[in-house]
Amino acid sequence: MYIQITTKCNMNCVHCGFACTRDGEDMSMDVFKQAIKFVEKNGEEAISIGGGEPTIHPNFWEIIGLSLGHIDYVWLATNGSQTDISLNLARLAQKGIIGCALSLDPWHAPISQKVIEAFVKDNTDFHEDDDGREIRNVSKKVEKLSPFRNPLDGGYDENCICPSFFIRTNGDIHFCGCKDSQKIGDVFNGIDKYYLDMETDICWKEIKEEEECA
Repeated sequence: MYIQITTKCNMNCVHCGFACTRDGEDMSMDVFKQAIKFVEKNGEEAISIGGGEPTIHPNFWEIIGLSLGHIDYVWLATNGSQTDISLNLARLAQKGIIGCALSLDPWHAPISQKVIEAFVKDNTDFHEDDDGREIRNVSKKVEKLSPFRNPLDGGYDENCICPSFFIRTNGDIHFCGCKDSQKIGDVFNGIDKYYLDMETDICWKEIKEEEECA
Protein backbone atom coordinates (compact mmCIF):
# COMPACT_ATOMS: atom_id res chain seq x y z
CA MET A 1 0.00 0.00 0.00
CA TYR A 2 1.36 3.40 -1.00
CA ILE A 3 1.17 6.33 1.42
CA GLN A 4 1.93 9.69 -0.19
CA ILE A 5 3.15 11.75 2.76
CA THR A 6 3.86 14.86 0.70
CA THR A 7 3.29 16.35 -2.74
CA LYS A 8 6.24 18.70 -2.29
CA CYS A 9 9.57 18.13 -3.99
CA ASN A 10 12.83 20.08 -4.00
CA MET A 11 13.57 18.98 -7.57
CA ASN A 12 11.62 19.61 -10.74
CA CYS A 13 12.16 16.51 -12.84
CA VAL A 14 10.42 16.49 -16.21
CA HIS A 15 9.69 12.78 -15.88
CA CYS A 16 7.89 13.04 -12.52
CA GLY A 17 4.85 10.78 -12.58
CA PHE A 18 3.07 12.81 -9.89
CA ALA A 19 4.03 16.24 -11.24
CA CYS A 20 5.19 17.34 -7.78
CA THR A 21 6.71 20.80 -7.19
CA ARG A 22 7.90 22.92 -4.31
CA ASP A 23 4.31 24.09 -3.88
CA GLY A 24 2.52 21.09 -2.44
CA GLU A 25 1.11 19.83 0.81
CA ASP A 26 2.32 17.58 3.61
CA MET A 27 0.26 14.85 5.19
CA SER A 28 -0.58 15.75 8.78
CA MET A 29 0.55 13.39 11.53
CA ASP A 30 -3.08 12.79 12.54
CA VAL A 31 -3.83 11.54 9.03
CA PHE A 32 -0.64 9.47 8.91
CA LYS A 33 -1.38 7.78 12.24
CA GLN A 34 -4.85 6.95 11.01
CA ALA A 35 -3.38 5.63 7.76
CA ILE A 36 -1.15 3.26 9.75
CA LYS A 37 -4.20 2.06 11.71
CA PHE A 38 -6.02 1.48 8.43
CA VAL A 39 -3.08 -0.48 7.02
CA GLU A 40 -2.88 -2.67 10.13
CA LYS A 41 -6.63 -3.25 10.23
CA ASN A 42 -6.55 -4.49 6.66
CA GLY A 43 -3.74 -6.93 7.34
CA GLU A 44 -1.17 -5.28 5.10
CA GLU A 45 2.40 -6.27 5.91
CA ALA A 46 4.24 -3.71 3.77
CA ILE A 47 3.95 -0.05 2.87
CA SER A 48 5.67 2.31 0.48
CA ILE A 49 6.24 5.82 1.78
CA GLY A 50 6.36 8.33 -1.03
CA GLY A 51 5.90 11.84 -2.30
CA GLY A 52 7.07 14.15 -3.73
CA GLU A 53 10.33 13.81 -1.93
CA PRO A 54 9.46 12.11 1.38
CA THR A 55 12.60 13.19 3.22
CA ILE A 56 11.58 16.87 3.18
CA HIS A 57 8.43 16.18 5.20
CA PRO A 58 8.92 18.08 8.50
CA ASN A 59 8.06 14.93 10.51
CA PHE A 60 9.95 12.47 8.31
CA TRP A 61 11.79 10.58 11.04
CA GLU A 62 8.69 10.37 13.21
CA ILE A 63 6.89 8.85 10.23
CA ILE A 64 9.68 6.30 9.74
CA GLY A 65 9.65 5.42 13.44
CA LEU A 66 5.88 4.93 13.56
CA SER A 67 5.99 2.85 10.40
CA LEU A 68 8.70 0.53 11.69
CA GLY A 69 6.84 0.14 14.97
CA HIS A 70 3.68 -1.13 13.28
CA ILE A 71 4.49 -2.48 9.80
CA ASP A 72 6.63 -5.48 8.89
CA TYR A 73 8.29 -3.95 5.84
CA VAL A 74 8.78 -0.27 5.02
CA TRP A 75 10.06 0.88 1.63
CA LEU A 76 10.68 4.32 0.19
CA ALA A 77 12.50 6.08 -2.62
CA THR A 78 14.52 9.28 -2.30
CA ASN A 79 16.22 11.66 -4.70
CA GLY A 80 19.20 11.81 -2.32
CA SER A 81 19.15 15.58 -2.01
CA GLN A 82 19.11 15.54 1.80
CA THR A 83 22.65 14.25 2.24
CA ASP A 84 22.65 13.37 5.96
CA ILE A 85 19.19 11.82 5.85
CA SER A 86 20.04 9.85 2.72
CA LEU A 87 23.22 8.47 4.26
CA ASN A 88 21.26 7.32 7.29
CA LEU A 89 18.61 5.72 5.07
CA ALA A 90 21.36 3.86 3.22
CA ARG A 91 22.68 2.50 6.54
CA LEU A 92 19.21 1.37 7.62
CA ALA A 93 18.63 -0.30 4.27
CA GLN A 94 22.04 -1.96 4.31
CA LYS A 95 21.11 -3.58 7.63
CA GLY A 96 17.78 -4.73 6.25
CA ILE A 97 15.72 -2.49 8.54
CA ILE A 98 14.01 -0.75 5.62
CA GLY A 99 14.08 -0.92 1.86
CA CYS A 100 15.28 2.25 0.14
CA ALA A 101 15.82 3.18 -3.48
CA LEU A 102 17.94 6.08 -4.65
CA SER A 103 16.47 7.63 -7.79
CA LEU A 104 19.46 8.37 -9.97
CA ASP A 105 18.92 9.24 -13.60
CA PRO A 106 19.50 12.07 -16.13
CA TRP A 107 16.41 13.97 -14.99
CA HIS A 108 17.44 14.36 -11.35
CA ALA A 109 19.59 17.22 -10.11
CA PRO A 110 23.16 16.40 -8.98
CA ILE A 111 23.59 15.04 -5.44
CA SER A 112 26.52 14.26 -3.16
CA GLN A 113 28.81 11.51 -4.42
CA LYS A 114 28.86 10.21 -0.83
CA VAL A 115 25.17 9.39 -1.13
CA ILE A 116 25.65 7.56 -4.42
CA GLU A 117 28.51 5.53 -2.99
CA ALA A 118 26.45 4.70 0.11
CA PHE A 119 23.80 3.05 -2.06
CA VAL A 120 26.25 0.95 -4.09
CA LYS A 121 26.14 -2.63 -2.88
CA ASP A 122 29.25 -4.69 -2.29
CA ASN A 123 29.98 -8.19 -1.08
CA THR A 124 31.65 -7.33 2.21
CA ASP A 125 28.68 -6.47 4.42
CA PHE A 126 27.53 -8.97 7.03
CA HIS A 127 23.91 -8.20 6.17
CA GLU A 128 24.44 -8.85 2.49
CA ASP A 129 21.34 -11.05 2.08
CA ASP A 130 19.08 -8.50 3.78
CA ASP A 131 20.54 -5.45 2.06
CA GLY A 132 17.60 -3.24 1.11
CA ARG A 133 19.57 -0.65 -0.87
CA GLU A 134 18.86 -0.13 -4.53
CA ILE A 135 19.63 2.44 -7.19
CA ARG A 136 16.68 3.11 -9.46
CA ASN A 137 17.36 4.52 -12.90
CA VAL A 138 14.19 5.65 -14.65
CA SER A 139 14.63 4.93 -18.33
CA LYS A 140 11.26 6.17 -19.56
CA LYS A 141 10.00 9.73 -19.36
CA VAL A 142 6.53 10.06 -17.85
CA GLU A 143 4.90 13.26 -19.02
CA LYS A 144 1.92 12.96 -16.69
CA LEU A 145 -0.05 10.42 -14.75
CA SER A 146 -1.80 7.99 -17.03
CA PRO A 147 -5.58 8.06 -17.34
CA PHE A 148 -7.34 5.61 -15.07
CA ARG A 149 -9.49 2.78 -16.33
CA ASN A 150 -12.11 1.19 -14.13
CA PRO A 151 -10.92 -2.32 -13.11
CA LEU A 152 -14.31 -3.70 -14.12
CA ASP A 153 -13.63 -2.52 -17.67
CA GLY A 154 -10.40 -4.42 -18.03
CA GLY A 155 -8.09 -3.45 -15.21
CA TYR A 156 -5.51 -0.75 -14.72
CA ASP A 157 -4.16 1.22 -17.64
CA GLU A 158 -1.06 -0.54 -18.98
CA ASN A 159 0.94 2.63 -18.32
CA CYS A 160 -0.16 2.91 -14.70
CA ILE A 161 2.90 3.35 -12.49
CA CYS A 162 1.19 2.53 -9.20
CA PRO A 163 -1.10 -0.52 -9.36
CA SER A 164 -2.05 -0.67 -5.68
CA PHE A 165 -4.15 1.13 -3.10
CA PHE A 166 -2.94 4.70 -2.80
CA ILE A 167 -3.44 6.93 0.26
CA ARG A 168 -3.20 10.61 -0.60
CA THR A 169 -1.98 13.39 1.69
CA ASN A 170 -5.52 14.26 2.83
CA GLY A 171 -6.25 10.64 3.78
CA ASP A 172 -8.38 9.77 0.76
CA ILE A 173 -7.91 6.23 -0.55
CA HIS A 174 -7.82 5.61 -4.31
CA PHE A 175 -7.37 2.47 -6.39
CA CYS A 176 -4.00 3.85 -7.49
CA GLY A 177 -2.13 7.13 -7.82
CA CYS A 178 -3.22 7.96 -11.35
CA LYS A 179 -4.79 11.40 -11.55
CA ASP A 180 -8.25 10.19 -12.57
CA SER A 181 -8.43 7.23 -10.22
CA GLN A 182 -11.63 6.88 -8.27
CA LYS A 183 -11.81 7.63 -4.57
CA ILE A 184 -12.94 4.48 -2.80
CA GLY A 185 -12.77 5.59 0.83
CA ASP A 186 -10.60 7.33 3.39
CA VAL A 187 -8.39 6.32 6.29
CA PHE A 188 -10.95 7.40 8.87
CA ASN A 189 -13.93 5.46 7.51
CA GLY A 190 -12.25 2.71 5.52
CA ILE A 191 -13.04 1.46 2.02
CA ASP A 192 -16.60 1.28 0.76
CA LYS A 193 -17.74 -2.35 0.79
CA TYR A 194 -18.68 -2.16 -2.88
CA TYR A 195 -15.06 -1.47 -3.83
CA LEU A 196 -13.72 -4.13 -1.46
CA ASP A 197 -15.96 -6.68 -3.20
CA MET A 198 -14.79 -5.36 -6.57
CA GLU A 199 -11.13 -5.75 -5.60
CA THR A 200 -11.79 -9.32 -4.46
CA ASP A 201 -13.40 -10.12 -7.82
CA ILE A 202 -10.38 -8.64 -9.63
CA CYS A 203 -7.95 -10.73 -7.56
CA TRP A 204 -9.87 -13.93 -8.29
CA LYS A 205 -9.97 -13.02 -11.99
CA GLU A 206 -6.19 -12.58 -12.02
CA ILE A 207 -5.65 -15.89 -10.21
CA LYS A 208 -7.90 -17.68 -12.70
CA GLU A 209 -6.06 -16.14 -15.65
CA GLU A 210 -2.71 -17.19 -14.20
CA GLU A 211 -3.96 -20.77 -13.75
CA GLU A 212 -5.23 -20.86 -17.32
CA CYS A 213 -1.87 -19.61 -18.61
CA ALA A 214 -0.05 -22.26 -16.61
